[in-house]
Amino acid sequence: MKLSDILVRDPFMLKVDDVYYLYGTKTRGIQLGFDVYKSRDLVEFDGPIPVLPPEKVTWSKRKNWAPEVYPIGGKYYMFATFEHLDGTRGTWALVSDRPDGTFEPHSDGPLTPKDWLSLDGTLAFEDGKPYLIFCHEWLQVGNGEILIMELSPDLTHAVGEPRLLWKAGDATWVANVEGKSGCMVTDGPFIYHLDGELICLWSSYKPDGKGNNAYAISYAVSKSGSLFGPWEQSNKFISTVDAGHGMIFKDLQGKERLIVHTPNDHETAHPIFVDVTF
Repeated sequence: MKLSDILVRDPFMLKVDDVYYLYGTKTRGIQLGFDVYKSRDLVEFDGPIPVLPPEKVTWSKRKNWAPEVYPIGGKYYMFATFEHLDGTRGTWALVSDRPDGTFEPHSDGPLTPKDWLSLDGTLAFEDGKPYLIFCHEWLQVGNGEILIMELSPDLTHAVGEPRLLWKAGDATWVANVEGKSGCMVTDGPFIYHLDGELICLWSSYKPDGKGNNAYAISYAVSKSGSLFGPWEQSNKFISTVDAGHGMIFKDLQGKERLIVHTPNDHETAHPIFVDVTF
């Protein structure tokens, strides 16, 4: 199948040897479990291959989002967001022996605070220590937040308290959630070193010029080169209209590729590649 045939949101690409593995949030209906799609050329993909069958997700209520998979120490660790039985949301760590194997829970429950509505946790390292960068949802705090929290070396639990990096309203381009003044979305942070700078991709909504909001992706730059910032908002868009929640990876030729989903709905969203221009 082609990339346009793969109906997932929040795409994440992992390259292992000469194979690409594409993960994402299922669209349509009850969004439980995760699949992976495999390719050797980024044109033709095989799948879906279940890596977290829905029946195994006993701790989640109805939805799960945004799987990201990282190779660490000979294993593959997935960081993904789940809606819990009590209505809270948080990012868990799961583990598998293979990128296309079955993932099992690894963390001691959610890594994010248990009474929060948190989502879209992404992994980053600094000075050899693992950190989770994640969103505190506008549904709970109004002005959505992006925070950082240290993880234990074995990735089973958080170490210390979350620290605020920025709020959605710190970016001049972000629009209010329609009909809700002061409520702004933070989605999909992703850390990357680009041209000597530490950047963080993230998504929210911007005015579309027609009286509505459109999903969009921008980035912040760490002025210190540290995960702790301070972070300066670029206020530049790096994707097509109504596209976002992206990440950057290097293909087999060493070219940097940005992948996002579009359109931002739960029926037809699919991944696309966008030129990396900042």
